[in-house]
Amino acid sequence: MSEPHPAFESGDRHPAPPHLATWNEMGDSEWNDLLRRAQAGRKHAADELLALLRIGLLRVAQGRLWNGAAAEAEDVVQETLLAVYGKLRGIHDRPYAYALAVLRRKIADALRQRKPGAAPSPEARPSPPPDPELRRRLERALRSLPATCRELLLLLARGYDNSDLYTMFPELEPGTIRVRIKRCRDRLRVEL
Repeated sequence: MSEPHPAFESGDRHPAPPHLATWNEMGDSEWNDLLRRAQAGRKHAADELLALLRIGLLRVAQGRLWNGAAAEAEDVVQETLLAVYGKLRGIHDRPYAYALAVLRRKIADALRQRKPGAAPSPEARPSPPPDPELRRRLERALRSLPATCRELLLLLARGYDNSDLYTMFPELEPGTIRVRIKRCRDRLRVEL
């Protein structure tokens, strides 16, 4: 059996390459190009692909498994990356969409394995109450945004991710949605 890929290890020993800081900045053609290079056996391409997938998958897993330990999210992401790596040659395009589909199944499995009524882990402490002044500033900033920006940001705040938005807005291309989200976040930062 071959050595496990380094992206399967926990921790931040394998961050994404600095020139590709986040997977939301990449278009489908960039993802597909990276996938083709990884399928061709280029080691650095596989490393880069798995490192980028790990970043986004970990964010999603931590959001969906919010009342569990951080280690549980890390485990689910590692299992997902193993599955993706094992099926790398069979993925035709949009590797992040394939990885998200696998992650959703792994998260569902993890949630089913939890015991009903079990107390949340010590890492999952309730958030402190929001600062009233910060809340007022945020509400004011959100009201100043266009309705589409406000809707996108509120959906993201409620736990929906980009792939959920792709299905909610089928008339828009995934790249268009990613660009709108980025622009909306930029506008919100300016307003705050």
